[in-house]
Amino acid sequence: MGMSVKIALISHCISNIIVTLVIFFLWRQNKSRFNGISSWMTCFLLQAIGMPLIFMRGVIPDFFSIVLSNTLIVTGSVILYFGFGDFINEKILKWPYFSAIGVFFMFYIYFGLISPNLYNRLILLYLAITIINFQCVRILWKNKDPSMNTHYKLTGGIIFLSGLFYLFSLFDNLYNHYDLDFFYKGLSFVTLIIVSQLIKIIVTFSIMMMVNRRLFLSLENESVAKENLLKELKYQARVDILTNIWNRRTLEERLEEELMRAKKYRGKMSLILLDIDYFKKINDTFGHPAGDSVLKKIADILKDNLRKNDFIGRWGGEEFIVVCAETDESIVWKVSEKLRKSVENYDFNLGIPLTISLGTATFDNIETLDEILKRADTNMYKAKEKGRNKTHPHIYYSIDQEETLDSLEILSSTV
Repeated sequence: MGMSVKIALISHCISNIIVTLVIFFLWRQNKSRFNGISSWMTCFLLQAIGMPLIFMRGVIPDFFSIVLSNTLIVTGSVILYFGFGDFINEKILKWPYFSAIGVFFMFYIYFGLISPNLYNRLILLYLAITIINFQCVRILWKNKDPSMNTHYKLTGGIIFLSGLFYLFSLFDNLYNHYDLDFFYKGLSFVTLIIVSQLIKIIVTFSIMMMVNRRLFLSLENESVAKENLLKELKYQARVDILTNIWNRRTLEERLEEELMRAKKYRGKMSLILLDIDYFKKINDTFGHPAGDSVLKKIADILKDNLRKNDFIGRWGGEEFIVVCAETDESIVWKVSEKLRKSVENYDFNLGIPLTISLGTATFDNIETLDEILKRADTNMYKAKEKGRNKTHPHIYYSIDQEETLDSLEILSSTV
C-alpha cells in the first residue's frame, strides 16, 4: 500500500504542475483584465510546491515535509477563496483567515515535530480544507450576476463535491482512527488523493470557463461601447451640440438633396434664413451663458412651430435656416411669420423684448444652392434694414416687389 500512496502522490504532483502551468498562461494573458486571477495563480503555485514536499518525507527535514508542505496547501486553498471573492467583486475580511493559517501552522508544528500524531494532523487538514471549500461554494452561489450565474453555479457545484468528499474523509478518519505511517495509509487515503487530483483538474477548467465567459462579456461590452461611441460621434458630426439641431454641414447636405428632388420633380422648395436681432447686445449685457440659453430656447421654439416635413439647422452664430419641402412663396411666408410671432411672444426672462428677422427664398428650378442661399440672405438683411422683427420674401412675379410684399403682409395677418 505504501507504493500505491507514493504513486498517487507522484501523479498528484505531476497534475499539480500541469494545472499550474495552465493557470500561469491564463494569468499572463488576463491578469490586467480581471481581479482574482493573480490569487488563483498564487494558490496553484503554493500547492504545486507543497505536494512534492509531502512526497519527500523522510528525505528532507520533517518541518518541510510535514509542517511547511501542509501549511502551503491550506494557504493555497484560502487564497483560492480570496481569488473568487476578488473575481466576483465580493469583499472578504482576510485577517481572520490569515490568523487561522497561523493557528494551523502552530498545531502542525506541535503534532508534526513536538508530539507527532498523524491522526490529529489529518483531522486538522481535512477540517481546514472542508471549511474553505464550503466558503468558496457560499460566495459563488451567493452571487446573482445573471450573465455569469451558470458558470458560478457550476464551479461552486464542483467545489461543493470536493467539500463533501473531504468531509467524508474527515468522518472516515474519525471513525476508523487511522494512525499509521503516512505512506502506509489505507485505500481510502489513496482514493482521497486521486479524487482530489481529479477535482482540482475539473476546477481548473471551470475557472478557465469563468474567465473566458467574463472575457467574452467584456469584449461584447467593449464592442457595444465602441458602437455607441461611433454613433455618438456620427451624431455630433451632424448636430450642433449647443442647440441640438442640424449643423451647417448637415444642412448643406440636406439642402442639396432637397434641391435635386425639386429639380427632378419640378417641385417647390423654399427656405427661411433668420437671425436674432441685436444678439451681440444680449451677450454684452447678460453674458455668453445667457446668449447660449437664448440660442437653445429659440431652436426649441422653431422646432415646436415647424410642420412635420420641415427641418431646421443652425447656420452659424445666431443664424438659423429652415428648409420647407413642397412649399411655395405664399406658404413659406405664412410659416416664417408663424415662427417670427412665436419668438416675439415668448418670454425669455431677460427683461427686454427678443425678436428675429427672416428672409425667404423659393427655388426657381434652375438656380444653384449658393444662389438660393444668397437670395435668402439678401432678403433677411432687407428685413433688418426695414426695422427688424420682420419677414422679407423673395418675389418672382413681374409686378412691383413692394406691392407684392404688402399684399403678402395683409394675407399673413388674416391666417
